[in-house]
Amino acid sequence: MTGVWAWELDFGSPRQPAPQYAWPIPANLIRPVPTDGGSRYFDAYKFVDRGQLRHLSLDQVFYAWRPSQLDPRQPESVLQAARLDVSTAIMLSEYSVGFLRNNAMPAAAVVTQAFENSEQKAAFQAQFQSNYRGPPPTPGGLRFLRSTATGTAALAGCWTSRRWGAPSGTASLSSR
Repeated sequence: MTGVWAWELDFGSPRQPAPQYAWPIPANLIRPVPTDGGSRYFDAYKFVDRGQLRHLSLDQVFYAWRPSQLDPRQPESVLQAARLDVSTAIMLSEYSVGFLRNNAMPAAAVVTQAFENSEQKAAFQAQFQSNYRGPPPTPGGLRFLRSTATGTAALAGCWTSRRWGAPSGTASLSSR
């Protein structure tokens, strides 16, 4: 789970060519000491054994780790490595469901001519929002804007919806 595996190697006697025993070390109790340069990642290890700090040489420890994407000397657990993929998948899933519930209409600005009174404006907005709610985490959301232009042919007797960031002169949805 932590991305680190460590064992203290016990050679029995100094003359033994291979370790006789390997004692597991909990990942939270061992810290590698990084080198100042050269071809090795670490110079030694610090290990907390029953409350006492011990310094272990490279020969005394078998240390394995899953290298982090940001720093290969640091361990990274599989859960930590997958966190961005999982959160991205969740966000995409939520957005896709909301987008499909919205009849595939993106965040938009609805531009209308001025209404005669606030009741007409509220009725139009309520009717529009009941049909086109938008995905729950819609960036920017749905905005209603009133045109101040007079005699504009594009807004005469109609409403126009335009996606945020769409090139000027292109409307993604319009109705007359």
